[in-house]
Amino acid sequence: MDFLVSPNGRFSRWQYWFVVLTMPSLQTGLLIFVVSLYDRTDPPSLATLVFTGLVMITTILFATWSCICATMKRYHDMGMSGWWWVVAFIPIVGPIWQVIECGFVSGEDIDNAYGPARSTGIEDEIAQLRANRDLGMPPAHAEPVTRKREFESAPRPLFGNGSKA
Repeated sequence: MDFLVSPNGRFSRWQYWFVVLTMPSLQTGLLIFVVSLYDRTDPPSLATLVFTGLVMITTILFATWSCICATMKRYHDMGMSGWWWVVAFIPIVGPIWQVIECGFVSGEDIDNAYGPARSTGIEDEIAQLRANRDLGMPPAHAEPVTRKREFESAPRPLFGNGSKA
């Protein structure tokens, strides 16, 4: 749950897109579910309307806070203050700028004030392979490949099976 509600830490681009696209989808799905519970013939009671309103307000607040936290973490990943999320309030330009910057600009590959650099695991392996290559060493998991080729002295025919008919 800390993943969604804490503004501390860093987010990669895919984590940002996951939260920003998933939250509105969940909101819409919940709204459709709650509205489908109503009986079409009788008007809903006051208690039902209050319950539906509370569920929707709670969902909207949770989704909004999760998206704000995701945006703050994304700015942290780029080495910027999380308060840059308020740029979305600039009419027309702000939301476009925020989507481009948070959704498409890569973050810092080094540790910064907001947390350690992300490691996908494969980056470390690639760095190790490059270091071994620079030292002239084969990769640790690679074994020498030796294949015996039959008929090395005779050239193989281009067409047919090589028999003279």
